[in-house]
Amino acid sequence: MSYPQQGYPQGYPQDPYGGYGQRQSSPAGVIIAGVLGLALLTFNAFVIIDMIGLMGDDRLRGDPPSEWTFELILYGLAAVLLLVGLILIAVRTVAAAFVLAAGAFVSLAMILLSPVLFADGEFGTYFEVLFDSDMQKRITGDYSLHWIGRMLAMFAALPALVAAVLPPTLNWLKAGKSDPYAGGYPQQPGYGQQQPPQQW
Repeated sequence: MSYPQQGYPQGYPQDPYGGYGQRQSSPAGVIIAGVLGLALLTFNAFVIIDMIGLMGDDRLRGDPPSEWTFELILYGLAAVLLLVGLILIAVRTVAAAFVLAAGAFVSLAMILLSPVLFADGEFGTYFEVLFDSDMQKRITGDYSLHWIGRMLAMFAALPALVAAVLPPTLNWLKAGKSDPYAGGYPQQPGYGQQQPPQQW
C-alpha cells in the first residue's frame, strides 16, 4: 500500500512585506530639516523686522539705501519659501524638500552677498562687524536684532539646505500617504481564511 505524495510548492511565495528585513522610511531626516528650516525662518524674521524698523528711522525715512531694499526683498523671499516648505512638510509631499532647499539657498546667498552690498566686498570687515556688538551699535545705533539674525542664519542656512535634499528626507516625503507601514503591517494573503481540503 502506498500513500500519495503531497506536492510541495516550487519556491517560496513572495514576501507581502516587500522583503523581510527591509527598512521602512524614517522621518528623522524630515524632522531635522524641519527644525533647521524653522530656525532659519526665525532668524530671517529677525533681520526683516529689524530692517523695517531701521528703514522707518527719522534719519532714513523716505530715502532708505537701495541696498537695504534689495536685501529686504530677498530676505522676504527666503522667508516665504521656508514657510511654504514647512507647510508642505506637514502635507508630506516631495515638493517640500525642494521649496525648503530653495529658501535655505536664498538665505545662504544673502550671507555671501551682504559683504558685497555693505562692505564693498570686504568679507573680513563685514564678518568682523557681524561678531562685534560694539561695532554694530556704532553702525546702527541701538538696533542689533538683525545682526543676531544674520549671525545665526549663517550657521543654519547650509545645514538646512543639506538636510532638505538628503536621501532619507526625500524617501520619506516620496512615500507620502502610500507608505504601507503608515497604517500597520499588511495582512498576508489568505491569512485567517479557511483553506479548501486537499484532495488525495
